[in-house]
Amino acid sequence: MQPPSLWRRQLLWVALAALGAACDPTLFDPGDLLGNGAGLKAQPPRATIVLAHGMGGFRNVGPLDYWFHVPGMWRAQGARVYVASATPFASTERRAKELRAQLESVPGPFILVGHSQGALDVRYLVSRLDYARRTVAVVTIAGPHQGTPLADVLLGHVPGSVMDAANVLLGVLGWSLDGAQEVTTRYMTQVFNPTVPDVDGVRYWSVVGRASPLGHERGTGWLHAMMTPGWTLLKAMGKDSDGAVPIDSQRWGEVVATIPADHIGEVNQPFGETPGWHALKFYAELMQKMHDAGW
Repeated sequence: MQPPSLWRRQLLWVALAALGAACDPTLFDPGDLLGNGAGLKAQPPRATIVLAHGMGGFRNVGPLDYWFHVPGMWRAQGARVYVASATPFASTERRAKELRAQLESVPGPFILVGHSQGALDVRYLVSRLDYARRTVAVVTIAGPHQGTPLADVLLGHVPGSVMDAANVLLGVLGWSLDGAQEVTTRYMTQVFNPTVPDVDGVRYWSVVGRASPLGHERGTGWLHAMMTPGWTLLKAMGKDSDGAVPIDSQRWGEVVATIPADHIGEVNQPFGETPGWHALKFYAELMQKMHDAGW
């Protein structure tokens, strides 16, 4: 068996090669895949929408953006949108401080939208870095608010074939051990949540993603192949999930939507290809909710 670090490097090279081909303008035109949201209509909020990516994420690689076509579609509707960038593999505290530094020159007030670890980044920013004063709402998408058992398995906090699981999770999810430590169930419930409380005057919304192989379970969406190992491990523990985060961990504040998508489909990846679900339509509706909330 190859060590996790070697597995991860090899998969990273495969991923980079795929991205390199995808970002070659002679091979890939983002506008060709499921459209770019043209024809969708929604009213924008008055506040600036800030998008914070998850662990291992990025603002963009060439023409490929993490939130595939979402920022452009929102801007086409008249919204002010800022796409943040944080160190892909780092602590939530560090990533939140990087986010704060970027937003200092951006006009507010803000609606902070975070996916996966980005959900924790924006919660930390508001609660611990004095950003409630500039924030009207926090919207989290598939945030691991109560942690994920996948991190527990990866770090050997639960019994089982830990090395096998670590190989799969490090390679497929691209997690770092530092980042994984912060999304264990123990850390989130005993350390993070007690020290990062919600702030009065800021609205907290959450969006929950749920998937299953081929979307065969009722109320679920398509599970991409790369998310199958995580989904299988969580299912064996009796937990429905998006392939990375259990449903019960994704809930924080008011749950405004449960969407049929896995952990990558939630941000309209890969390249807008999630069978049976129109991500941009959902994001247009989410923006309309923001407007209707008076933000």
